[in-house]
Amino acid sequence: MAHRNPRIWNETFLRSFAKDLLDKKSYIEIGKKMNMSPKAMVCGYSKFRPQIEALKNVLIIEEKAKENEIKLDREYVTKGAGFETRIYATDGIGNYCVHGAFHAANGWISTHWDKYGINNNDDEFNLVLKTPKICRTLYMWANKMNDAAVFGSLEKAQSWLESKGTGCIVTVNIDAEEGTVQ
Repeated sequence: MAHRNPRIWNETFLRSFAKDLLDKKSYIEIGKKMNMSPKAMVCGYSKFRPQIEALKNVLIIEEKAKENEIKLDREYVTKGAGFETRIYATDGIGNYCVHGAFHAANGWISTHWDKYGINNNDDEFNLVLKTPKICRTLYMWANKMNDAAVFGSLEKAQSWLESKGTGCIVTVNIDAEEGTVQ
């Protein structure tokens, strides 16, 4: 029987088991996949618990690291001066597998980064996600009593003004990076 063979509880098996536990699978589900009884799974878990728990932590870290890998469908700027960047490829050979350029004062400069955006020459040119901008127009009604209301359309602001009979409407144009205070 497979569960009596200690060699099955190798690094690959334990990693798979840890992944299944992270995916909230039951011992029954995991046992079916591994062709083992739930009892054998419980017994194996109790015997290899420290290794399995350590592997669960490794898998969590690896998953978080994957989220931080440079992707072609995202926009980046350089860490230092916030230079605009172009990413051409993320599958190059070697440690600095991300190929692209950044736009400095004198033009586009070709460079390489590792899969997490660390530049091969200078930390100032490391990649950081470009902060999204909020660009929109709002309409604010206000009166001399310090009452105010904000609307997403001029029509709604005008309707509010008519219902109040007094006050004014001010147009507010927002062009700011998300998370900033201006």
